[in-house]
Amino acid sequence: MDQQSLQRAIRQDKVERARQMSLDDRLAAGARLYAEQLARTRDLLHGMHPEWSMEDVDAEMKRRRRVLSDRDSKRFFRQDPSRDSAVADAT
Repeated sequence: MDQQSLQRAIRQDKVERARQMSLDDRLAAGARLYAEQLARTRDLLHGMHPEWSMEDVDAEMKRRRRVLSDRDSKRFFRQDPSRDSAVADAT
């Protein structure tokens, strides 16, 4: 079995196990995976910037979350340009 076939088989096995999980188990796994990813990202940032304190790392994590949130907000809640011109005309 070549490497790609092995990787595909492993992924398929993981997908099948996830399908068999109950909704409660999936939610619990999602929360656990989120917490693990936050810890890994925090460790990665600290490894990239060993001179930073953990407060600096936490501030960078917050900054990155804010950037992502702002980007998502702009994508989902775009302003209506016709409304802006209507407001300008009314004043």
